[in-house]
Amino acid sequence: ALDAAILSHVFWPSLPKSKWKAHPALREHTAAFGREFYRLKNPRRLVWINGLGSVSLELRLEGEAEPRTYTVDPAQATLVSHLADRDAWTSAELAAEMSWTEEAVRRAMGVWVRNGVARAADGGVTATPGASTTAYRLSTREELAAGPAASAAR
Repeated sequence: ALDAAILSHVFWPSLPKSKWKAHPALREHTAAFGREFYRLKNPRRLVWINGLGSVSLELRLEGEAEPRTYTVDPAQATLVSHLADRDAWTSAELAAEMSWTEEAVRRAMGVWVRNGVARAADGGVTATPGASTTAYRLSTREELAAGPAASAAR
């Protein structure tokens, strides 16, 4: 479900626009919401500001009976959604997918690593001298049983 706060540009100061791309599933939800809003409020249209708001997620990880509930910013929700799409991503791949910087990806991934949802490993040196990339993946059943401290010990 999508819950949006609608602000009028007439009565609200200009807000910073985020320069990253949301996960395709999140984009589809916002597009459907926008289409319905337009249908009901024609000619008004919505302009989404990716960086504002929060997303409530229920994540059921491998081997868990009950879902975990998180409230995160939209970028963090996008990152964990990408992790669910394939086995592993590097920070460089996630940055390219989201049109974001690797540093921003590493900062935003911190919430998932700290909570034990994702694991980070040094991905090695990139083509840029002195730069490195981080590889991310969802935690395994064994890692979840060991808890978030297990990722910090690695």
